[in-house]
Amino acid sequence: MIRPQTLATSALVATVVATLSACAVNPTERPGTSYATGSPEPVPSISAPADAPELTVVDASPGGSRKNDPLWDTLAKAAGDKKPVYVDVVVHTGAEVPDSDRATLTPDTPDSVSVTVDRDVVSDSSPGFHRIRGTFEAEQLGDSAFELSTKSTDEIPGLIPKNKELKKECSDPEGADRIGAAAEKLAGDPDAREDLRKTWISAPELWWAIQQSAVLMRETDGETEGDFFFQACESVQS
Repeated sequence: MIRPQTLATSALVATVVATLSACAVNPTERPGTSYATGSPEPVPSISAPADAPELTVVDASPGGSRKNDPLWDTLAKAAGDKKPVYVDVVVHTGAEVPDSDRATLTPDTPDSVSVTVDRDVVSDSSPGFHRIRGTFEAEQLGDSAFELSTKSTDEIPGLIPKNKELKKECSDPEGADRIGAAAEKLAGDPDAREDLRKTWISAPELWWAIQQSAVLMRETDGETEGDFFFQACESVQS
């Protein structure tokens, strides 16, 4: 069995293991060549209202280049076409979000997009995870920098299935296999991203973790998956 690289301190890992026995894959082990998955999970259906903006992005930003991040790509299209865009995206960042009129969020991943918005459209999803939600006009200030002007703070219904709950998935003894299998599938088949997004977006912290783990699996031929699931589950420890 191959021992992957861990990014958290041993103390954090010990705390997670002690308090949440099945939160996610143990970051010091890979479970062999593949995860036990059972029957494939059904992909939820999503139906946007007829009056929803043409451009929408509902996701957990993986960060990185425009081709890998739907948030960056959709904002670039909105700015270029001068069309309104609906954003409901969770961003993971270790940087503190300032308590001011405007805030800039940039994913932790190097070479990521930066988004400046009104502070009141940003909410804390979990520690380190921040949600931007609303309909905006986008202005591109540079290759990766965008200013968003708020048109509406209303949530558009029907875009996020209610099939996943963070606490349930983190504590379910079978949750680790489901999460690991999703990351493994994404690592081997990037075209599966949209179906996986629909399946996991109602627990955006886990969807972020799945994407980050898939990148490491892909880059290391499955030898490394990181401790992203522990980070995602941290907020539901008790």
